[in-house]
Amino acid sequence: MTIKWGKNETLIVLIIVAVFGFLFYYGSDYLLGPLNEELETTEQTLSEHRLVLRQAEMNEQTENALKQEAETVRNNLPTEESVDQIVESLFDLETATGVSIVSINLNGTGFTEDAAFYPEGVSAIHYQVLLSSDNITQIESYIQRLEEVNRLVEITELDMLKQGETQTEATLTVRAFYNESILIE
Repeated sequence: MTIKWGKNETLIVLIIVAVFGFLFYYGSDYLLGPLNEELETTEQTLSEHRLVLRQAEMNEQTENALKQEAETVRNNLPTEESVDQIVESLFDLETATGVSIVSINLNGTGFTEDAAFYPEGVSAIHYQVLLSSDNITQIESYIQRLEEVNRLVEITELDMLKQGETQTEATLTVRAFYNESILIE
């Protein structure tokens, strides 16, 4: 049996190949294209979620480190106000730097609106210190040494005023911390 191959058969084969080529080209573009886009979107979302998870793990580690540091600081604070220790430190700095303390005023205790930023159990006492000096560098030295004292203090306000040509006055508001929640047996 011989197969006769003519124009009609060739035309039918070409039409079938063209239909399959058309289906393959447009089918992959319309059927597989959206699936590929969805796959790319899913992969991108997955990489974003992995990044967020990594950042969350790092933040959790950082948060734990901050909590541990806060606990260490809280445990190293004095258990009472120790007003005499603070005033003595201020006068020691006066002698060391050559600055004159004009006045020291107790300006209140506790925290104001920033209490949420400090660990629980930590309290503070506020002092307003008025300094006077012939040289501004002496006042700067006083402030620098105040930040280095053993007692944990924080300068919350600083106002400097030049009186005449040589005299400089500075008003510091200093916050000294203590932890009254620790009981010593």
